[in-house]
Amino acid sequence: MAAATAPAPHVEADQNELERIDLENHLFSLLLGGKLHLAPLRSPQRILDLGTGPLTSLISILPQKVSPNLRFQIDDAEDEWTFPEDSFDFICWRLLIASISDYSKLFQQAFRHTKPGGYLEVHDVDPSFYCDDETLPKDSSSCQWSELFLEACKKLGRPIPSIDAYKKSMEEAGFVDVEERVFKQPSNPWPEDPQLKEIGAFTCANHIDDVHAFTIGPFTRALN
Repeated sequence: MAAATAPAPHVEADQNELERIDLENHLFSLLLGGKLHLAPLRSPQRILDLGTGPLTSLISILPQKVSPNLRFQIDDAEDEWTFPEDSFDFICWRLLIASISDYSKLFQQAFRHTKPGGYLEVHDVDPSFYCDDETLPKDSSSCQWSELFLEACKKLGRPIPSIDAYKKSMEEAGFVDVEERVFKQPSNPWPEDPQLKEIGAFTCANHIDDVHAFTIGPFTRALN
């Protein structure tokens, strides 16, 4: 099962944005060592991929033929889910940043619809910029952009959680034995480590491509 959430309502989506999303998926593949997920799944029978694509574009890119065990459902993930409780062995979502108004409700719904012994896995990013040696000036354009982006999303009713809030939200929803893994994602190809250098190069290209899509809507609609 693949279900599409409502798109980030204040992010401009076009063909370039769809291609950039493919680039982000490649970035996560690099970060996760080529894996699609980290949960120790054993013969899962039902999987929910939440937010499998932007709603406005998903309609036009749905394949004409799909595997008989795959079904797309277009709905708003923040509405009450239409599935029976305890439905899924594995629920996952990736990069719902700027799309969700109430993360607590989303985690609670995910918990109710996960089978006992099942897993929820969430991949998301911190849009802020940092530097290992703390030499990045607070008034740099990168830091200013991230602060304004966070402010705009909050005003638009899509606040972005701090990166350390996800584990707490999962535990409050009822999940146990929650594991949190934080990966360094360089924003440029400067690192000496070959893997980090590759990740940095793709991240830099991703930032250059997405800065317009993630700026034009929030900054004009919320910050004038």
